[in-house]
Amino acid sequence: MAFCTKCGQPNQQQARFCNSCGATMFGATTTTASSVSALRPEVIRARSAHSPRPQVNVVRGVKSGVFAAVLSFFFCGLGHIYLGQFRTGIALMVGFSVVLFLGVRFLLPILQFIAVIMWIYGMAHSYRVAEQMNEQNLLR
Repeated sequence: MAFCTKCGQPNQQQARFCNSCGATMFGATTTTASSVSALRPEVIRARSAHSPRPQVNVVRGVKSGVFAAVLSFFFCGLGHIYLGQFRTGIALMVGFSVVLFLGVRFLLPILQFIAVIMWIYGMAHSYRVAEQMNEQNLLR
């Protein structure tokens, strides 16, 4: 058992940071609990109040913009679903399917053109959204 040199709390032997005060445990001592209890409680509180917490950057949910665009290439809206934007993804899927079906069924070139524009928009927008999500996650 290792004890923190800042606040005296017991920690695991391989701990890098103290569970109580967050101090670095590189200088941890393996003394007995009786020597730690000799520290006065007000000294322990004062040391732990002034010791800074370690800064840990956690990057969550990194999404690939290229992968989102490729998914949207194979089926419009699928990249948005990969990014967690279910409403936008389903709206693009349904809208693209309906417009493409009507354009092909009734041979209306304007609807076919609109379907192609929706398909390109789905790819470009999913890439852009993924990049914005990654930037926001890095700023946190």
